[in-house]
Amino acid sequence: MTLTTNQQKMKSMKKTSLLSQVVESNRKVQETDIDQLPCLQAVVKKTLKLHPPLLFLVPRRAMANTVFMDSDIPKNTQVFVNTWAIGRDPDKGQHYEFIPFGAGRRMCAGMPLAHRMLHLALSSLLHEFNWEFDGRIDAKTIDMRDREG
Repeated sequence: MTLTTNQQKMKSMKKTSLLSQVVESNRKVQETDIDQLPCLQAVVKKTLKLHPPLLFLVPRRAMANTVFMDSDIPKNTQVFVNTWAIGRDPDKGQHYEFIPFGAGRRMCAGMPLAHRMLHLALSSLLHEFNWEFDGRIDAKTIDMRDREG
């Protein structure tokens, strides 16, 4: 969104992301190009951290009485993981565990495909198009608050 309101930032992003150096202007972005685009990977990771696909992971039920982070969790208690809040926890800082698709043996089976597709789609959109508002819409009036769904 911010890039569309500032064409200079858009050009700078294309240049600093190495996109224009890795992918020649006469060809399409390929999956093999993504490993050479660390800035793009960082943008995707940060975006998923701040705006996870689901605010809460699939709920789990405690199989036995347990203690987690000094909290007693009785057997059969339903537990939710708030990925949205975890991604914004200032105490986590750089020690954030990347969990927008879940974790462990029950994480989303489609995560590897989703990651590849996100990177490929974003890099292709940046490479192939110049984004700008057509003048009929004021960017300041667009509501960018988080909403589930």
